[in-house]
Amino acid sequence: MRVGVQRVGSLEVRPSRARLAAVFCLTISVVSGVGCGREEQSTPNVEPFPGSASSLRALGELVLDGFARGDTVTLARLRLTAEAHRDVVWPEITTAQGSGLPQDLAWSDLERRNARAVARNLAWFASRSVAFEDVHCEGVSREFPTFRVLTDCWIRFRIEGGGLGEAALFEEVVARGKGYKVFRYSDGGVRALGSST
Repeated sequence: MRVGVQRVGSLEVRPSRARLAAVFCLTISVVSGVGCGREEQSTPNVEPFPGSASSLRALGELVLDGFARGDTVTLARLRLTAEAHRDVVWPEITTAQGSGLPQDLAWSDLERRNARAVARNLAWFASRSVAFEDVHCEGVSREFPTFRVLTDCWIRFRIEGGGLGEAALFEEVVARGKGYKVFRYSDGGVRALGSST
């Protein structure tokens, strides 16, 4: 039997993602001292990164629209910059987690993965008409001194003539002050959710 799956008679019962996230969050908090929270909580009274969206929903709408229109300028504006990563994000992450990876190496890996994801997503959305429905982050929210990172994020949308779809166009979001930015774009693919009727 798989971990976390229980049997009730002949049925397998799996714990919800929220319950698994809570257990994972508790484990991370105990081991690393880094707290976890929900996406609704505010961050400390700091200025958001320049170019941030005003809410998670606004970020989801702008990102989906950017991919649908092939607007790489908007997509770049909504993403964490090299300077923000170097001066704020990486120092706080490495202090909390004790990572020995050099910042420039970490950033170059993010850039490579981001470029691949943007190209793949632009190609997928180029031939489709979509309309935003919702955005949600199902994973653990990792807390740092001046920002938090929301994880396992999905954008739900209607596909003209094809029902509903959901895509992890960005898996992680950096929330700072009252602003939201994409950590990096993701090429996690699109999953069909069925009919919108």
